[in-house]
Amino acid sequence: MRQKTVRVRKKRPVLRFFIIFLSSVLAFFLILEAGVFALHYKEPYKPDYQRLDISALITKEEFTEEDYSLLFKQTGLTRLGIDSMVSANRREDILKVQADFFAGHPISKTQFSPLTCCHVLDREIETAPLEEGDIIISLTSHFSFFEMGHAAIVVNAAEGIIMNATGYNNISCFESVSGVINRPDFVILRLKADKETRSKIAKNAAETLLDLNYSVSIGILGQKYVEKPIRTNCSHLVWHAFKTFGYDLDSNGGPVVMPIDIMKSDELELVQTYGIDPKTL
Repeated sequence: MRQKTVRVRKKRPVLRFFIIFLSSVLAFFLILEAGVFALHYKEPYKPDYQRLDISALITKEEFTEEDYSLLFKQTGLTRLGIDSMVSANRREDILKVQADFFAGHPISKTQFSPLTCCHVLDREIETAPLEEGDIIISLTSHFSFFEMGHAAIVVNAAEGIIMNATGYNNISCFESVSGVINRPDFVILRLKADKETRSKIAKNAAETLLDLNYSVSIGILGQKYVEKPIRTNCSHLVWHAFKTFGYDLDSNGGPVVMPIDIMKSDELELVQTYGIDPKTL
């Protein structure tokens, strides 16, 4: 009787490994892409309490601590912001700031890559008067689930010019402040120093940190601070500008500085917040 020949199929470990590897990469990418869409539905902060009529309050010659506290809750403007509005004869504009603070403006999503996105509004938000050296930080830029944020420094307040580093294949440059005050959230911060010092920092940044290549690896690959950098990114540019004058704005002192690290620095004081819960600042 003739025996049947049983063929044993040879295993292909290389092919199996390749399939598993590709499946894992695809699954990982889909998880990251899910993060992009998850943050698309994150709403910026908007007060959950009543909007009050402050039209009479803002006409007062002097404000009490209670007045400043109430105005902050109603506008997102701190004492610095309120006083600067009054000094600039912009009392009525405080009402515009309040309107924006309570409003919910339509949000658009600008996707730079499959995993990187920025949220913007169809209008600019009313702000307190800016000064040279002011820092504007927004948390609306994100990579998947990770809110990277964005940071910029005001270098010409009169003309509304900021300096920042916007992303890959771009160099650090001057732009209009409208590119950051048209976002669903931002804060305006000011160094706890005299105006002359802040102006010097802004001027030096404009002269020494322009036209630098963009890099996210600063502090990981290469030193965090060098006297004449050739690479930067948005938060590193702002941090470097102040570090040159002896102010370290990196609140956690890590190898990499992020916008939120600067936002939490004790060296800075808040001028205005929009779309970010004041309780978290």
